[in-house]
Amino acid sequence: MDTLNRIRADLLGKLEVRKTWVQKSDFIEWVLAYASGMGVKAVVEEGGKHVRSRNVVFGDAEKAKVLITAHYDTCARLPFPNFMTPCSWPGILLTQGALLLGWMLLGGGAGFLLGRLMRPLAMPVWLATAVSMVAVLLVCAGLLALMLVGPANPHTANDNTSGVATVLMAMEALRGRDDIAYVLFDNEEKGLLGSAAFAQRHPAAAKRAFIVQYDCVSDGGTLLYTGSRAGMECAEGRRMAAALERVAGEHGRRVATGAFPKVIYPSDQMLFARGTAFAALRGERLLYLDRIHTARDTVFDEENLLMMVEVLEAFVWDKTGN
Repeated sequence: MDTLNRIRADLLGKLEVRKTWVQKSDFIEWVLAYASGMGVKAVVEEGGKHVRSRNVVFGDAEKAKVLITAHYDTCARLPFPNFMTPCSWPGILLTQGALLLGWMLLGGGAGFLLGRLMRPLAMPVWLATAVSMVAVLLVCAGLLALMLVGPANPHTANDNTSGVATVLMAMEALRGRDDIAYVLFDNEEKGLLGSAAFAQRHPAAAKRAFIVQYDCVSDGGTLLYTGSRAGMECAEGRRMAAALERVAGEHGRRVATGAFPKVIYPSDQMLFARGTAFAALRGERLLYLDRIHTARDTVFDEENLLMMVEVLEAFVWDKTGN
């Protein structure tokens, strides 16, 4: 609970936005001091060709059998949520299709309006068409830029302060296990760049280690556990699923599990051979994730985080009920 108290005071306060270089530097300074207070060795690893990422690694990633991870960077504020339905292919096609349609309507509308404005200029048809197409591309590029480098979202309780909190709580609960290391990835929101830099720096660990990623675990009553087929079907993956079933059952929570591509959850675990991930989903028949990437991302269900750590403890100490 001490960790949660510090998170409420710091990460959900002055450090909730971690998007710019300076904001990330403030967070890194804080988390290094936090690790030092626990006697945990921590290093900051820089990598990446075009976009520099700073990953914070706790423990020995080369020797660890298990890597417990989350991304610490936060996203831009969008006028609409990043609505996802990881367990439903129809839902994925519908929501992503609606997003694509919205982009097309905005871009097409800009091109049509510009075409009407150019009529009095008596431009050749080919030139007017070319100008309209450029307008469409500029609008689409602007929307993409808004998603990647737009104004910072002021609230990040679920995405992904919840994941950072889970990793820090796990590091405290499992202190002394030298076969476990912890990584906070940078630049997940820009396309999994931080985890890609980590995999390039630690290729053996990326292939060998069992990865457990926490991303958006504090807003939803159904606990999702997913990952690659190799990650879900290995001994560690099966033991983690059993631990989740037992702990969730004791707390009266629903569980959803499934390997990629049956379940699609786009986060850092996708870059690792034995990558798995946890998230929290809302809904009944249709399980979904919403509110993230908007100012409504304020739900921080501490019980979810405590359950995540309890599942990890059951996994590590093999208290799965098997």
